[in-house]
Amino acid sequence: MIYTKKEDDVKSEAMDGHEKYTLVNVCGVGRSGTTMVDLILGNGADAFSCGEVYAWFRPYRTHHFRIRCSCGKDPCPIWEKIKDGPEENFHLDAFSKLNLKYLIDSSKEICWVIDANKWCQSSGIRVHNLLLWKDPISLAYSFWKRGHGPSFWRERFVEYYEQFFSVGLSYLAMNFNEFIANPRKKLTDVCAALGMPYFAGKEEFWQGEYHHLFGSLGTRRQVESRKSFLRLERFQPEFEGQIGLVNEQMAQDSSVLDIIQELSDNEVSRAKDAKCNQESFGPPKKLPLWYYTKAVKRKIRKYFPQRWDHIQ
Repeated sequence: MIYTKKEDDVKSEAMDGHEKYTLVNVCGVGRSGTTMVDLILGNGADAFSCGEVYAWFRPYRTHHFRIRCSCGKDPCPIWEKIKDGPEENFHLDAFSKLNLKYLIDSSKEICWVIDANKWCQSSGIRVHNLLLWKDPISLAYSFWKRGHGPSFWRERFVEYYEQFFSVGLSYLAMNFNEFIANPRKKLTDVCAALGMPYFAGKEEFWQGEYHHLFGSLGTRRQVESRKSFLRLERFQPEFEGQIGLVNEQMAQDSSVLDIIQELSDNEVSRAKDAKCNQESFGPPKKLPLWYYTKAVKRKIRKYFPQRWDHIQ
């Protein structure tokens, strides 16, 4: 009798072979420190910080069609190994071709995060979703100093976290303000939850060698300059008069308060079960309408990208 392996047997073998791999999705609304945390977690011999790699596979701005690696080499020998495969194989290819144990992806775009969870878990790759957030005043300031009004942050904050929660993604949260206030303590907690070794100086991301794509230009410049430090941001005097308005708006905003409570309850340093984000992600049989709407917009943007002159 000839024995033919069943599909489940093949899948099980593949999963057993890839259990040594860990993908960390660093998520959060824009301006929440995702690029910096990506680089910090990727600071280590067995880790790789890939930045916002989704923009390479799903470009929507003109500069997304060319890889300008943070290493400065053109072409980058690392990205030449992993840039040409199909998007659903990217993480597995990176693990195997670069001999990694930890891959850090700060793409944070929710559709990509959902898809990455499905791709990796079907391959037996362990997935952690680390959800960053800033205190509303700090987030408001991050947008304000880039020319937006003091209420600009609110719509983006609510939309991002409500969409993230709605699809059942397991996660651990990290308050970026608390991290900056005590980086070694918070990073030790995060590494313990992720099963990642911590070493003294890991938080000094500007000392590492990286090949990350896109993300925060300001953070990238800190890496290139080899000089930086972690500190709480000081508000410009012109913004001080807006703080009362933001606090007043937030105090009456049940959506914002509910999100903050949810994030606080799942804060990595206070979570009762640090392993809770290792549960398998089982997306709804029918994803929300916005998932499909974003997919359509994404395809249109690929052919009609937004012009972007802020070259990294």
